[in-house]
Amino acid sequence: MSLGSDRRLDDSIAEGLVREYLFRHKLSDTLAAFERERPRNGYSITNCNTLRRQLGVGIAKLAAKAKNLNPNDSPPPTLDVTVRYLIAKAAAASRTRVGDYDSAQAPPSKPPRIFGSPPAPASLSTRMAISPAPHEPAPARSTTFSSAELVPLEGVGEPCYRTFAQGFQASSAAVHSKDGGGNNDIFETEDFDDDFDYIRTSGSSGRDGGSAGASAEISQAPSKSSFRDGVTWVSIGGADSGGGVQLSTSDAATLKELLFAGQGGRQPTSWIQGFFFSPHLGLEYGLVQTEGGPCGVLAAVQAHIIKHLVGKTGGHPAGITREQQQDALCKGLAGALWQARGIASIVVVGYCLNGDNWKTTVGIGFDKLLRSVIVYRAVSLDDAERLVAGRLGQWGEPRGQGICMFLLSLLLSRGIAETRGDMDEAESSLLGAHGYCTQDLVNLIIVGRAHSNLFNREMVIGQHTTLRGVPAPSAIGFLTLFEWYQSVEVGSYYKAPMFPVWVLCCESHFTCIFAMDGRAATRGKFPTYLYYYDGLANQDAPMKLTLNWDSAEGHTARRGESMESRNVRKGDLVPPLEYVLETQWPGVVVDWNETEPML
Repeated sequence: MSLGSDRRLDDSIAEGLVREYLFRHKLSDTLAAFERERPRNGYSITNCNTLRRQLGVGIAKLAAKAKNLNPNDSPPPTLDVTVRYLIAKAAAASRTRVGDYDSAQAPPSKPPRIFGSPPAPASLSTRMAISPAPHEPAPARSTTFSSAELVPLEGVGEPCYRTFAQGFQASSAAVHSKDGGGNNDIFETEDFDDDFDYIRTSGSSGRDGGSAGASAEISQAPSKSSFRDGVTWVSIGGADSGGGVQLSTSDAATLKELLFAGQGGRQPTSWIQGFFFSPHLGLEYGLVQTEGGPCGVLAAVQAHIIKHLVGKTGGHPAGITREQQQDALCKGLAGALWQARGIASIVVVGYCLNGDNWKTTVGIGFDKLLRSVIVYRAVSLDDAERLVAGRLGQWGEPRGQGICMFLLSLLLSRGIAETRGDMDEAESSLLGAHGYCTQDLVNLIIVGRAHSNLFNREMVIGQHTTLRGVPAPSAIGFLTLFEWYQSVEVGSYYKAPMFPVWVLCCESHFTCIFAMDGRAATRGKFPTYLYYYDGLANQDAPMKLTLNWDSAEGHTARRGESMESRNVRKGDLVPPLEYVLETQWPGVVVDWNETEPML
């Protein structure tokens, strides 16, 4: 093994010990400063079980025994366990034999006990006190550390290494202890592979709205005692998500300002809703919007959902099951978080611990939400999907805070500073006038960057101004009525998406269209069939539009191409949606197929 690998391993274990120690002792400000100065990477160890296995099975078994003896207490920091273990090993190594006391030597007057004394609340180290057996042991086998063996490491962001400190394991050695009552505790330091589950489930393990395929640890409903003072460690299998922590006061205030500064720091009541589906036959794929305001978020998430349901070939996903609904919603939300991840390649997923009612966010305001939310890290898309699946119960409440919990997760995944750096006006908020979404927020959900424009890449103006648009070809498209009026330019990255799904902006409202035949729609073959969905329109049936090309009848031919000629005229009853479609398919005539046109 190279010296570089040794150093990486040493750093990962040392940083993991520090992180967990600060986390267990709830030193949140210190932990935040540590995270800034020592940011996590693919080699970071963020799972306490993995950390203990890295240090040797003696540490792992000692921690397990501490937890079993004190099930109602928070698990002790690995650093505390390691210190006590090394003290005990050092003392044991100084003995000369294992067995009964030598008749020539009296036992200590006050023999220490291994986990025998009741816990002292003021000191974790007192609770974890470990001392050698009250007899004189024979010379112990060597406890010197041998070289580490490289095998895949569990619980790290990417497979890298796992150490077996062979001498440290001492797999066949045992430390014997005789307590004051004459009981014998044999502490075997043999190897094992089982993870400890720090989430204790209550009664039957009910599902918390998770989709099929969510891991048991995430989808199981935790009991009240699972969360201690708002923090816990969660293992989701595979790559590790790290520990759940509360937001710092400064981050909470910054997030509130970033979202709602334009609303005087107050959350509009229309933004209190979650992600839930239409009950109408044929519209099972459609998210419902209850009030005006969050349409940009819902339409963008809707596009992600349809993308997963219809793929690149297109189609109409009518008649899908609840499991398919939840799976598409989970993939859509997790995908939006994953593509927004910042330089740390980590996404953050939020969950609200609302006092006794940990299952619900109904009835709590945004300030309390910020105080109650717990965030978890995921280092892969699969793990992000598992985390999101376990939170769909909260995120899907019709009158809960699901939308804002998703947005908090999205902003933390992108990074607060990075989000502001994306925007043309860094000091503005992501909600505009009347509580509507800004283009920055919609772009953040669609392409993972809070850029303010719709053209391709960047536009440099003068020597000091750079305007940012869509950074690369997008999976989802975007069309707007503002382009018909020549107020903005929509680039080809949005005009020709990878999937035949487009978010529409029409008269301060965001909706969604998708094609029955993806190839025909993207190549301009007519007739083309589109489905239009508006979550706020109380649709009770699918709305299918047929596009036929007629160079003489299209709105461009009849109205001209100048800005002046396209201004709305008095008495003009053309549905604005048709103007939006004209920006993508010039010269088309729209047949509403006996449905009421959306005026």
